[in-house]
Amino acid sequence: MNLFIVAALLVSGSSKCVGPDYEPPLQEWDGPSYRIIEVRPELIEPLRGLFNELEYRGARPVLQSGYRSYERQAILHLADPKWTEPPGCSQHQLGTAVDIGWMGYGIRSPYDATLWALLAELGPKYGLTVTYDGTGDIPAEPWHLNYQLVRQIPWTLYML
Repeated sequence: MNLFIVAALLVSGSSKCVGPDYEPPLQEWDGPSYRIIEVRPELIEPLRGLFNELEYRGARPVLQSGYRSYERQAILHLADPKWTEPPGCSQHQLGTAVDIGWMGYGIRSPYDATLWALLAELGPKYGLTVTYDGTGDIPAEPWHLNYQLVRQIPWTLYML
């Protein structure tokens, strides 16, 4: 008898680090941002949905950060290890993490409480969750969302 089982493999959100040669598939974000930002292609539609709903609710979201190379992460970590993961260990290097701010401001704005509450409320609907809640080594970052990339892998089991 053939049984088909679909196994979900969680690709991101693990505690494993990647090497300096790791390059995820990337696509440019075509929504609000201050510069060219790349993320994994699977993240584009969920981000569009989230941004549309945020705008409908009165927010003015802007993508502040997405994919970071190993080298860029090393520079950021050296500059401020309290706020960044070591190179190779950041979700930004997987292309699954984004930082979202309020248009016209940096990560910090007068609208923080409103935006952060909306991100926490609406993000999970689009597979985006606040990663750093202040309970680990990295302080709380309510603007930092990670997309839980799930791949479905078909398995065939043969039973006699």
